[in-house]
Amino acid sequence: MAASSRRSFYLTIRDIRNSPIGSKVNLIAKAIEIGVPRKSGGSDYFLTLKLVDETEPTPGFSVNIFEDNLEKLPRIKFPGDIISLQCVELNVYGGDFFCTFKRRISSFALFDGKAGGDLTPYQTSLTRRFLASNADEKLVLQLRALSLRHQQEVFKTLLLCNIESDKQLDIVCKVLDVYKTSTNDWIVLVWDGTDSPVLLQNDLDMEAKSPIRPELYDLPREVLHALPKMGSIVEIFVDKVFEGIYLLKGGGHWVKFYNIIFNIRSGVWRGVVQSPSKVRIVCAANSDVLHRKRIYEDRLASYEYSPLSSICNPPLTVTDSVLSGYSTLRASLTHPEVVHVFRSIVRVIASYPWRAGDLCSPNGRYRVRLTLEDPTARIHAYIYEEDGENFFGGYPAQDVLTRKMNMLLGMGDGAADCSTKRNPPWISCCLMSFFIDSNNPLKSRRYRIFGTTMIG
Repeated sequence: MAASSRRSFYLTIRDIRNSPIGSKVNLIAKAIEIGVPRKSGGSDYFLTLKLVDETEPTPGFSVNIFEDNLEKLPRIKFPGDIISLQCVELNVYGGDFFCTFKRRISSFALFDGKAGGDLTPYQTSLTRRFLASNADEKLVLQLRALSLRHQQEVFKTLLLCNIESDKQLDIVCKVLDVYKTSTNDWIVLVWDGTDSPVLLQNDLDMEAKSPIRPELYDLPREVLHALPKMGSIVEIFVDKVFEGIYLLKGGGHWVKFYNIIFNIRSGVWRGVVQSPSKVRIVCAANSDVLHRKRIYEDRLASYEYSPLSSICNPPLTVTDSVLSGYSTLRASLTHPEVVHVFRSIVRVIASYPWRAGDLCSPNGRYRVRLTLEDPTARIHAYIYEEDGENFFGGYPAQDVLTRKMNMLLGMGDGAADCSTKRNPPWISCCLMSFFIDSNNPLKSRRYRIFGTTMIG
């Protein structure tokens, strides 16, 4: 329907932007971002929505909705649902246009945004009665058919592979799970199909007293099994008073976080919600979301579950196993059989012991515990006796073995500082799982490296 034929009742977003400030307008559009209901500075509650229609498929138009009771605010079931707004006021602040819903004069109705859904509203305003128009059903059908796939990248949100430490960042990601800590704070597990950056700085000598813990987060096996096959999962720590947590419970939503601080602890990226942080649920057809889905689908199709940053790395190891293809550590953690073998691309983020002179036990045989990780998980893996001889090329001179360990741990040839910043290389290795307690094989599962040799 052309904009001119809609002006009898509804305006397009483009028309609204060209209206006089203070005008009372009617608008029907898709809700692609849903804010968190909040208490205003007075006695009211408010909710912010970002809307699109055929005249403005991106970046969206904001509407602030005020009511005297939380129950009276729109309860949008899914991003992409359609809202009809009547008698909302056009305002501008800092050059940005938006509409304000005022409970005494404004009204709303919510419609299912999916094709084939009911054409009657599933919620209408309580304070002021919503007046249906002859255009409602036709416009709902047109908005359902509106494709957002042609959107250009506008929000400029970062992928998790490009996050930086100690900066306020905006990210679009998928919430996989939400759980509460022992201190009643919340941890949100997020993912976008990419791998978080490699940056390590931990004291290797501390592995004897306080080893880096394996991942993943002590999650139940059924939760692990449901996680994506590839891509880093990042923890975001949320204070118990953060209102947005109630949007995230249950997981499965694509969201946009604003003003999140990221930092690194023991080589693991973690996000922290600050006072200016906020979150919005975003539509699955949002351009940022589609971009992340395409990255993940391309990885599944092309890279054999390899870390993104490993594709162009020269090999540091070779494997003599007949195993074909690669598996991720997360796939092993959820493998139906506790005892199994696989080949994986990982990096060594810690070793106990790590100095060349300590790699062998008093009887002269190799005895090393490596901490391995890929973008999906982290495990301890052991190198024993003949597997160590194969891995290190026999029992080379101490300077040769030192050089190999430095290369393996990402300290560079000849480096000796155990707490320096490190960038461990990706290596290919064969792994075998086993258990040490037949009464509880899953909980007592361990890993060893076999059939793997360092080059050079």
